[in-house]
Amino acid sequence: ELLRQRAVYTLAGRGDTDEAVADLTEALRVATEQGARIPRLRAALELARLPESFRPEAWRIILEEARSDLPATLANDETVAADKLLAG
Repeated sequence: ELLRQRAVYTLAGRGDTDEAVADLTEALRVATEQGARIPRLRAALELARLPESFRPEAWRIILEEARSDLPATLANDETVAADKLLAG
Protein backbone atom coordinates (compact mmCIF):
# COMPACT_ATOMS: atom_id res chain seq x y z
CA GLU A 1 0.00 0.00 0.00
CA LEU A 2 2.88 2.36 0.74
CA LEU A 3 4.39 1.66 -2.67
CA ARG A 4 1.09 2.47 -4.32
CA GLN A 5 0.77 5.68 -2.38
CA ARG A 6 4.33 6.65 -3.27
CA ALA A 7 3.49 6.10 -6.94
CA VAL A 8 0.43 8.35 -6.65
CA TYR A 9 2.48 11.10 -5.02
CA THR A 10 5.26 10.69 -7.57
CA LEU A 11 2.79 11.18 -10.41
CA ALA A 12 1.17 14.16 -8.72
CA GLY A 13 4.46 15.80 -7.84
CA ARG A 14 7.22 15.08 -10.31
CA GLY A 15 5.17 13.27 -12.89
CA ASP A 16 7.84 10.56 -13.20
CA THR A 17 5.72 7.87 -14.79
CA ASP A 18 8.52 5.30 -15.08
CA GLU A 19 9.20 5.48 -11.35
CA ALA A 20 5.47 5.29 -10.58
CA VAL A 21 5.02 2.23 -12.81
CA ALA A 22 7.95 0.53 -11.08
CA ASP A 23 6.40 1.23 -7.66
CA LEU A 24 2.97 0.02 -8.78
CA THR A 25 4.45 -3.15 -10.25
CA GLU A 26 6.27 -3.83 -7.00
CA ALA A 27 3.11 -3.02 -5.02
CA LEU A 28 1.25 -5.65 -7.05
CA ARG A 29 3.96 -8.22 -6.46
CA VAL A 30 4.10 -7.62 -2.71
CA ALA A 31 0.32 -7.51 -2.29
CA THR A 32 -0.07 -10.75 -4.25
CA GLU A 33 2.68 -12.42 -2.23
CA GLN A 34 1.07 -11.30 1.05
CA GLY A 35 -2.47 -12.15 0.00
CA ALA A 36 -3.50 -8.51 0.41
CA ARG A 37 -6.37 -8.50 -2.04
CA ILE A 38 -7.68 -4.93 -1.65
CA PRO A 39 -4.20 -3.33 -1.90
CA ARG A 40 -3.58 -5.51 -4.95
CA LEU A 41 -6.76 -4.23 -6.57
CA ARG A 42 -5.84 -0.64 -5.70
CA ALA A 43 -2.43 -0.99 -7.35
CA ALA A 44 -4.00 -2.61 -10.42
CA LEU A 45 -6.47 0.27 -10.65
CA GLU A 46 -3.68 2.84 -10.52
CA LEU A 47 -1.92 1.05 -13.38
CA ALA A 48 -5.14 0.97 -15.38
CA ARG A 49 -5.64 4.71 -14.87
CA LEU A 50 -2.25 5.66 -16.28
CA PRO A 51 -2.15 7.28 -19.71
CA GLU A 52 -2.36 4.57 -22.35
CA SER A 53 1.24 5.03 -23.48
CA PHE A 54 2.51 4.26 -19.96
CA ARG A 55 0.23 1.36 -19.02
CA PRO A 56 1.69 -2.13 -19.15
CA GLU A 57 0.31 -4.08 -22.11
CA ALA A 58 -1.28 -6.58 -19.75
CA TRP A 59 -3.03 -3.94 -17.60
CA ARG A 60 -6.47 -5.40 -18.32
CA ILE A 61 -5.39 -8.92 -17.35
CA ILE A 62 -3.74 -7.57 -14.19
CA LEU A 63 -6.94 -5.76 -13.26
CA GLU A 64 -9.16 -8.74 -14.13
CA GLU A 65 -7.06 -11.07 -11.99
CA ALA A 66 -7.02 -8.66 -9.05
CA ARG A 67 -10.78 -8.15 -9.31
CA SER A 68 -11.53 -11.85 -9.64
CA ASP A 69 -9.57 -12.50 -6.45
CA LEU A 70 -12.38 -10.74 -4.57
CA PRO A 71 -15.98 -11.90 -4.19
CA ALA A 72 -18.15 -10.80 -7.12
CA THR A 73 -20.71 -9.56 -4.61
CA LEU A 74 -18.26 -7.23 -2.87
CA ALA A 75 -19.11 -3.64 -3.74
CA ASN A 76 -16.77 -0.93 -2.55
CA ASP A 77 -15.15 2.03 -4.32
CA GLU A 78 -12.35 -0.11 -5.73
CA THR A 79 -14.50 -2.97 -7.01
CA VAL A 80 -17.00 -0.59 -8.58
CA ALA A 81 -14.16 1.31 -10.32
CA ALA A 82 -12.60 -1.94 -11.53
CA ASP A 83 -15.92 -3.24 -12.84
CA LYS A 84 -16.48 0.02 -14.76
CA LEU A 85 -13.02 -0.08 -16.34
CA LEU A 86 -13.37 -3.73 -17.29
CA ALA A 87 -16.83 -3.17 -18.78
CA GLY A 88 -15.56 -0.37 -21.03
